[in-house]
Amino acid sequence: MPKKKAKAERVLPTLGQLAELLKIIVAIAVKVFKKMDKSTAQYWIGRERELSTILDKILLRGSAIVDEKVADWVKFYHEIFGLDLDPTEIKLPTERDGFRWIILVAKDLTRNEVFGKCLERFKNKA
Repeated sequence: MPKKKAKAERVLPTLGQLAELLKIIVAIAVKVFKKMDKSTAQYWIGRERELSTILDKILLRGSAIVDEKVADWVKFYHEIFGLDLDPTEIKLPTERDGFRWIILVAKDLTRNEVFGKCLERFKNKA
Protein backbone atom coordinates (compact mmCIF):
# COMPACT_ATOMS: atom_id res chain seq x y z
CA MET A 1 0.00 0.00 0.00
CA PRO A 2 1.43 3.46 -0.88
CA LYS A 3 2.71 5.58 1.95
CA LYS A 4 0.28 8.37 2.90
CA LYS A 5 1.72 11.83 2.24
CA ALA A 6 2.18 13.85 5.42
CA LYS A 7 0.52 17.25 5.48
CA ALA A 8 3.02 20.13 5.43
CA GLU A 9 3.39 21.69 8.85
CA ARG A 10 2.64 25.40 8.98
CA VAL A 11 5.37 27.41 10.69
CA LEU A 12 3.98 30.55 12.28
CA PRO A 13 5.76 33.88 11.77
CA THR A 14 7.81 35.23 14.64
CA LEU A 15 6.61 38.20 16.67
CA GLY A 16 9.40 40.24 15.07
CA GLN A 17 8.18 39.34 11.59
CA LEU A 18 4.60 40.22 12.51
CA ALA A 19 5.67 43.55 14.01
CA GLU A 20 7.71 44.42 10.89
CA LEU A 21 4.87 43.43 8.59
CA LEU A 22 2.33 45.40 10.62
CA LYS A 23 4.59 48.47 10.45
CA ILE A 24 4.72 48.16 6.65
CA ILE A 25 0.94 47.65 6.37
CA VAL A 26 0.21 50.69 8.55
CA ALA A 27 2.58 52.88 6.49
CA ILE A 28 0.86 51.76 3.28
CA ALA A 29 -2.59 52.25 4.79
CA VAL A 30 -1.72 55.82 5.80
CA LYS A 31 -0.75 56.59 2.18
CA VAL A 32 -3.96 55.00 0.90
CA PHE A 33 -6.12 56.85 3.44
CA LYS A 34 -4.61 60.17 2.34
CA LYS A 35 -5.94 59.49 -1.20
CA MET A 36 -9.32 58.13 -0.06
CA ASP A 37 -12.46 60.24 -0.26
CA LYS A 38 -15.45 60.20 2.09
CA SER A 39 -17.63 57.97 -0.12
CA THR A 40 -14.89 55.34 -0.50
CA ALA A 41 -14.35 55.30 3.26
CA GLN A 42 -18.08 54.86 3.76
CA TYR A 43 -18.12 52.01 1.24
CA TRP A 44 -15.62 49.96 3.29
CA ILE A 45 -17.38 50.61 6.62
CA GLY A 46 -19.46 47.51 7.27
CA ARG A 47 -17.73 45.46 4.57
CA GLU A 48 -15.22 43.81 6.88
CA ARG A 49 -15.69 40.36 5.31
CA GLU A 50 -15.00 41.65 1.76
CA LEU A 51 -11.97 43.63 2.93
CA SER A 52 -10.71 40.60 4.86
CA THR A 53 -11.00 38.41 1.76
CA ILE A 54 -9.06 40.92 -0.32
CA LEU A 55 -6.31 41.30 2.28
CA ASP A 56 -6.15 37.53 2.69
CA LYS A 57 -5.56 37.07 -1.04
CA ILE A 58 -2.94 39.83 -1.11
CA LEU A 59 -1.01 38.84 2.00
CA LEU A 60 -1.29 35.08 1.61
CA ARG A 61 -0.99 35.09 -2.19
CA GLY A 62 -4.16 33.11 -2.72
CA SER A 63 -3.99 31.49 0.72
CA ALA A 64 -1.25 29.13 -0.41
CA ILE A 65 0.95 27.86 2.38
CA VAL A 66 4.59 28.34 1.45
CA ASP A 67 7.03 25.64 2.50
CA GLU A 68 9.78 26.98 4.77
CA LYS A 69 12.47 25.52 2.47
CA VAL A 70 10.94 27.36 -0.49
CA ALA A 71 10.78 30.61 1.49
CA ASP A 72 14.50 30.30 2.29
CA TRP A 73 15.36 29.80 -1.39
CA VAL A 74 13.14 32.73 -2.45
CA LYS A 75 15.05 34.92 0.02
CA PHE A 76 18.39 33.55 -1.28
CA TYR A 77 17.51 34.35 -4.91
CA HIS A 78 16.38 37.84 -3.95
CA GLU A 79 19.54 38.61 -1.94
CA ILE A 80 22.10 36.95 -4.23
CA PHE A 81 20.67 37.24 -7.75
CA GLY A 82 18.19 40.13 -7.30
CA LEU A 83 15.33 37.87 -8.45
CA ASP A 84 11.81 38.11 -7.08
CA LEU A 85 10.32 34.63 -7.31
CA ASP A 86 6.70 33.80 -6.49
CA PRO A 87 6.89 31.08 -3.82
CA THR A 88 3.34 29.92 -4.57
CA GLU A 89 4.47 28.82 -8.05
CA ILE A 90 7.22 26.54 -6.71
CA LYS A 91 6.12 22.97 -6.12
CA LEU A 92 8.43 20.63 -4.27
CA PRO A 93 8.58 16.94 -5.19
CA THR A 94 7.24 14.43 -2.70
CA GLU A 95 9.78 14.03 0.10
CA ARG A 96 11.75 10.77 0.01
CA ASP A 97 13.68 9.16 2.84
CA GLY A 98 17.32 10.25 2.79
CA PHE A 99 16.71 13.32 0.58
CA ARG A 100 15.95 16.17 2.95
CA TRP A 101 18.29 18.82 1.49
CA ILE A 102 17.20 20.51 -1.71
CA ILE A 103 18.65 22.99 -4.18
CA LEU A 104 16.07 24.98 -6.12
CA VAL A 105 17.39 26.24 -9.43
CA ALA A 106 15.57 29.28 -10.81
CA LYS A 107 14.68 29.43 -14.48
CA ASP A 108 17.50 30.72 -16.73
CA LEU A 109 20.19 29.79 -14.18
CA THR A 110 22.36 26.69 -14.18
CA ARG A 111 22.92 24.33 -11.27
CA ASN A 112 26.61 25.31 -11.34
CA GLU A 113 25.81 29.02 -11.01
CA VAL A 114 23.51 28.39 -8.04
CA PHE A 115 25.85 25.92 -6.34
CA GLY A 116 28.79 28.31 -6.87
CA LYS A 117 26.93 31.08 -5.03
CA CYS A 118 26.07 28.62 -2.24
CA LEU A 119 29.75 27.71 -1.90
CA GLU A 120 30.72 31.41 -1.74
CA ARG A 121 28.05 32.15 0.83
CA PHE A 122 28.82 29.22 3.12
CA LYS A 123 32.59 29.08 2.59
CA ASN A 124 33.56 29.94 6.19
CA LYS A 125 30.46 28.46 7.87
CA ALA A 126 31.70 24.87 8.19
